[in-house]
Order: sequence, then structure tokens, then C-alpha cells
Amino acid sequence: MLTRLIPLVASAALAMSASALAEDGQRRWLAGDHHVHSIYSARYKPDSAHPERAPAPIIGEDPSHTVLQNVQMAQRFGLDWMVATDHSGPHHSALNHDKAWPDVVAARGRRCQV
Repeated sequence: MLTRLIPLVASAALAMSASALAEDGQRRWLAGDHHVHSIYSARYKPDSAHPERAPAPIIGEDPSHTVLQNVQMAQRFGLDWMVATDHSGPHHSALNHDKAWPDVVAARGRRCQV
């Protein structure tokens, strides 16, 4: 598995280093945040009537900021990049796929006004 990751990491590093070049070709520091939570860091409340079922997520109860609000604040405070690190419980990948990812795509496509 590690041998599969090495080319991926190497290509990511090349992509990042290329984006960190200023117009004059000199390297520059990029400010960012590698640990940002949104409303999709959902909490879960078990259903006592159906304990065999995975509980449904309660969105927005832990952090209350949307993906777009996080992007807007990142821009407002001069960040060049950020990483969404939402946590969750059962079926977290489905929550990310169905809810969080479409919000990330929408935020990328908008010119955020800050």
C-alpha cells in the first residue's frame, strides 16, 4: 500500500510547490489551516426505539459554520488554503459524499465576497 501512496504524495508535493511560486518564479510561503470543521461535523443521537439502526446525523449542532462561511473567513483573514476535517460517526463517508462535498464544490465555484 505504501508504494501506491508514494507517487500520489510526490505528485501532490509537485502540484503544491508549483502553486507556491510567485510570478517572479521565487518560492513563497502560503498561509493556511489544516484543521477546519463545518456543520458536517455532525453529532448523533441514538434512537432508543430502534437501537439496531445507525443514528441519523444532527447537522450544525457541533460547529455551526457552513463550508461557504469557512471559505469566506479564510479569505477574510488571508489564508491561501484550508483543509476540511469534519468528524462524524456512522456512515460519515455518506454524509461527506451527499452533503459536504457538494458544498465544497459550490464554494469553489463562487467568487466569495468578504
